[in-house]
Amino acid sequence: MPRICKISFPIFLLVAAKIAAVAGVSVLFVGNSLTQANDLPTVFKRLAAQSALHVDVDVNSITPGGAFLYDHWRSGVALGRLREVQPNFLILQGQSRCWRR
Repeated sequence: MPRICKISFPIFLLVAAKIAAVAGVSVLFVGNSLTQANDLPTVFKRLAAQSALHVDVDVNSITPGGAFLYDHWRSGVALGRLREVQPNFLILQGQSRCWRR
């Protein structure tokens, strides 16, 4: 596991626990088929629930296949969902390649 993940997940849990004590935690995943195929939102929810802090996370996702972050911006769907859900955290997963055919 990359070092940044080992550091950022515990930090997320500490912040999430503080927020959860007040109103609950919500996370919006914006990505593509890599996020969807690996079911990252559900995996993330389970990790948070099974952590020592037992954080219940409400997850939402927008994961059309092959989407670049620019595609999300241009379509406006992600921005609309962001305004609608108003999550505590936004997780962006960009395309694995930098060019289009």
